[in-house]
Amino acid sequence: MKTAIFTVVLALAVFAVLCLVVSTHAERHSKTDMEDSPMIQERKGLPPGKPCYGATQKIPCCGVCSHNNCT
Repeated sequence: MKTAIFTVVLALAVFAVLCLVVSTHAERHSKTDMEDSPMIQERKGLPPGKPCYGATQKIPCCGVCSHNNCT
């Protein structure tokens, strides 16, 4: 009986440690992904009047690229 209880407690402890490791790993990668995300770059859009080159540029216009100028 004591062996069964010990086995269950040990299994729960191992499970808790694995959850902690996975959570820390996921949090670390989510911060890295957030820094590299194109969505972050979209929010930094070019202001109106700046030259633009259509869909191939790294940082898009805040509005629309029209006649090679952001509007």
